[in-house]
Amino acid sequence: MGERFCYTCQRCHHEYSASIGSGFAYPKVYRAKLAEIDAGEYGPDWQELYRKTPYAAINADYAIYLCNSCGAWEV
Repeated sequence: MGERFCYTCQRCHHEYSASIGSGFAYPKVYRAKLAEIDAGEYGPDWQELYRKTPYAAINADYAIYLCNSCGAWEV
């Protein structure tokens, strides 16, 4: 399922929000990611691995990555 997180910066008090996961849209997101891999959008290594691995499965979910040094984040 998808989740939404809201944050307030302790320095500037700006509010941020991030949605992770994909909820009920996961099957559509999953198919799109497989098509992107097959088209080479994630590089030739992923493309070759996907094409040579029968019944390959991926995790097409979203996650938040946070820099421990500067605090910047990215979904």
